[in-house]
Amino acid sequence: MLKKILKRWRWIVAGLVALLIATLLTCWLLFQHRPAWYQPVQIPPDKDIQQRVRDDLEWTFQALNETLNAAQKPFQFRITQNQVNAWLAGWDLIDPRSRQMIPPQFTEPMVVFEADGVRVAATYTFGEKGNLRTIVSAKLKVEADAQGVTVRLDDISGGSLSLPRTAVREGLKSLGGRLSAELARAGVSTPRGSRPRLTDLLEGITIPNTGKWPGGGQRFRIIGVAFEPGALVLTIERLRHQERSRR
Repeated sequence: MLKKILKRWRWIVAGLVALLIATLLTCWLLFQHRPAWYQPVQIPPDKDIQQRVRDDLEWTFQALNETLNAAQKPFQFRITQNQVNAWLAGWDLIDPRSRQMIPPQFTEPMVVFEADGVRVAATYTFGEKGNLRTIVSAKLKVEADAQGVTVRLDDISGGSLSLPRTAVREGLKSLGGRLSAELARAGVSTPRGSRPRLTDLLEGITIPNTGKWPGGGQRFRIIGVAFEPGALVLTIERLRHQERSRR
């Protein structure tokens, strides 16, 4: 009788071990998987193409400035995913100092504008030798109204594997207080009304939605943020003199 029980338990344990190994292997494959949507733009070493990327960035902001100067009522401004990803790919060429803004472990950044938000992704390299890589991405929900722009972190994934919320929270905590201080200096607020922390992204943070165009230009306010597959649509209003005074 004892032998039968032990034999039965041996098969149960063996089955559980096999299930655990299969689960870990599946998770590892999902973690290593390169999502089909991850297609970062590659800028070839061609001066004409590089110049076109610079020109597109300049023309886009010039068009926004001209529209803002002439605006008598709120207007919509559309920016495509392809434009943003070309700017990201050529950012080193546009501003060489930009490389210092991104940790060296992250390369080939890109964004995906989806119907319900934006996904920011990059290749992450592990270890000193760089033998292991995965695609990390963060899904953000973004909304705007007259009070500010609210950003909420909806998901973080490695490859095709969505990370548990507790792991995401601990990861945000580990980034330390320096970024929290930067958020506070930028005027970011939280539902708690206290000093913002990176973990507040999980519930949502509010970013000031007013600004002034560089070089003494018009003051403006972003009152709407909408996404559609492949594009970002901003609703912007020009602030009049009386509105500037009240603020």
